[in-house]
Amino acid sequence: MKILNLSRINLGKFSYVYEPTHLPDIVVSDEHTPKNYLEYVSQNFITAHVGETDMPTIDYKFSDEDELLDFLKKYSEKGVRDRLRDFYNRTYDVGDDETVSYVIYYGYSAYMYERLKKLLLNPLKPWVVVYGPTGSGKLSLIKSILGDKYLDIFHISERHKIGFKVESVDEEIDDVIINTSLLSGDKEIKEIMDFLYSRGYQATFIVESKKIPKILSTIPSFYVPSLVERSVKERLLILEHLIRIVSKDLKVDVQISEDFIITYFTYGWPSNFSELENAIRFALAIDPEKLSTENLPDHIKNSSSVE
Repeated sequence: MKILNLSRINLGKFSYVYEPTHLPDIVVSDEHTPKNYLEYVSQNFITAHVGETDMPTIDYKFSDEDELLDFLKKYSEKGVRDRLRDFYNRTYDVGDDETVSYVIYYGYSAYMYERLKKLLLNPLKPWVVVYGPTGSGKLSLIKSILGDKYLDIFHISERHKIGFKVESVDEEIDDVIINTSLLSGDKEIKEIMDFLYSRGYQATFIVESKKIPKILSTIPSFYVPSLVERSVKERLLILEHLIRIVSKDLKVDVQISEDFIITYFTYGWPSNFSELENAIRFALAIDPEKLSTENLPDHIKNSSSVE
């Protein structure tokens, strides 16, 4: 276990790192740690703090050094998966086998999620654009808010010059999700916009890019970041979430090797969450008891740096 010690406490014989870029397993702080630096570090890394603090990003709080040292001893004896499981459970207040509806959001992303939720569930039916790299979880985010009460572009048929006809559906459904990558250009987007507006539907446009088409530029937008753009904390939560989903039928306690964590944080994941989930499925199909680098697809395990 690697510790980044930002406190004045002598922590004894642990392994240490001296920069956040070295990916500590845990950060230790106290009242002497500069508040602005502690705020940054605790937003990105699992953090244990000794002393009074009201900072919500602190994960473990202790009243004195003895409590902290006892915790670190027990924490260091846990495997990677056990630490990850505990972090997930504490963050979302769930049990070992439970998952939350949409774990991808933490920190800034949680703020974005709450804002988007207010908009999509508002009776005023504002239109929204959700954009970002392919595979970054945009559709899953929207589904987690709307549930099953929405239409997507596959429900729109009979394409013709005056617009699109929506197939017969439950009357309660009045939200439509449009993935613009399935359309041939601005002209088709404009036809769908006119049609949805005439019917009074709430429209959420998904754009598989970091750039929004000009025709959608007047609609409020939310950027969904790629996997590697997210904080270490958020990426740990994502990993645990996907392991729980993928391994639910294995009936074994999946463990994680240290080398897998290194690969997870050094590989670029160009296809984001879909690539990560497929890689986890691939590795667990080979060894259902442990996620390790050697069982990952060759193009991932042979990569040693962020792309």
